[in-house]
Amino acid sequence: MDLIERFLFFPTREFEIDVARPGGPVEDVWFETSDGPRLHGWLATPPRARHTLLFFHGNAGNLADRWDNVERLMARGVRVFIIDYRGYGKSGGVPTERGLYLDARAAWAALAARPGVDPDRVFLFGRSLGGAVAIDLALEVRPRGLIVESSFESVAAMTRAIYPIVPVHMLTGRRFDSISKVPRLTVPALFVHGTRDDVVPFAQGKALYAACGSADKEFLVLANAAHNDTYLVGGDAYFARLLSFLDRWDSRGDRGR
Repeated sequence: MDLIERFLFFPTREFEIDVARPGGPVEDVWFETSDGPRLHGWLATPPRARHTLLFFHGNAGNLADRWDNVERLMARGVRVFIIDYRGYGKSGGVPTERGLYLDARAAWAALAARPGVDPDRVFLFGRSLGGAVAIDLALEVRPRGLIVESSFESVAAMTRAIYPIVPVHMLTGRRFDSISKVPRLTVPALFVHGTRDDVVPFAQGKALYAACGSADKEFLVLANAAHNDTYLVGGDAYFARLLSFLDRWDSRGDRGR
């Protein structure tokens, strides 16, 4: 982990809640990355799963902090595989940008190998930093669809937004440079952003949507939602929009143009 990355990642090890039980609806899943670290995830499966989502969380905390969100998706028939990146929660290793991309590929392979999971029907979901991870993975594995929520153009764009006068962005290089990747996306994509996001400016989410190369893209504006409360502020309407996206593309034989 270099100096810049020390300011990007804020993992925690302790779980506020642990809902995984052998044979239960939420299972612990352990899997290996190509460069060594052993990672941990939760596979949450509702009684009658309609869709499958690979969930990448943001840069702070760990997967247990997202349980409320995962539980609400489960209640609507969505199977969710949420992972902790290296260095987060129970996962080994130290987080780096390259490492997170490798973690995503390993998570995809682990999910695709699970009984009852059709890899041709897996959607990616990424919030905040997880959006950058999901975008990168979508260029490699071609999922059924992609949902990017509350995410940023790049680390450089974020540093410009935070420090508009000081040229800190010159030190960050092309870190998590999603804005240069989204033009190559061809899978169906739904971008989601709150108008009161207090971490990632709304304009950056809008810019990702505008630059996205997919012919099948949507932008969901959540009025009055901040960075971490999108699904709470959006409520039933938010989940209805996500399910509409999943239903539409899960029922089709293609994955966009």
